[in-house]
Amino acid sequence: MGFVFGALWARDDESFAVRAMWHAASAELDWVAAATVRWRPGPGSPTIGRAFSMGQSILATDPSASAPRDRVMAIRQADIETALAVPAVFEHETVAVLEFLSVEPIALTDRLSRALYGIGHEIGHFLASRRGELVGTALTPRAVEVLQLAARGCSAEAIAGQLGVSTATIKRHFERAYMRLGVSNRAAAVAEAMRRGLIS
Repeated sequence: MGFVFGALWARDDESFAVRAMWHAASAELDWVAAATVRWRPGPGSPTIGRAFSMGQSILATDPSASAPRDRVMAIRQADIETALAVPAVFEHETVAVLEFLSVEPIALTDRLSRALYGIGHEIGHFLASRRGELVGTALTPRAVEVLQLAARGCSAEAIAGQLGVSTATIKRHFERAYMRLGVSNRAAAVAEAMRRGLIS
């Protein structure tokens, strides 16, 4: 179906936050990923919000609808044609929403709808026992940037120079990331952020 990007969205106070991502290797999709981490769609968003509230799959032929400008530009640059939002449901409660972006048009046939319904319930059953991993404060966009640079082997001093801030500021970003990710050091924070799909 041409899927090149996927994200797992969960409730975060009054909006949704991405908890995990995967994507094909490309600079354009790295840009989509960076914009996705910063985006907080609300309950009224036409794909994520509707799939969550209605408990059924939503297909969008305009995947940039209601997204912020940087995500719209990234989606267009990556030649994304359609977005598919699949609710992960457990016992009539939507636990999370899986978003898939495709470079090909998709038709939401009855057969595909039934398959997605089953998949959504299986994933919902799996996630229901892991709700603690879905909730909590997400990393700030700046913390994600810091961890991404750390994953590339940059020292705190190099990260500070690249971002135009002090090393003390970088240290504070690391410390907050440790707390939010439930880890105690830089290597573990990078590994956990990669595991959650927040950085690549």
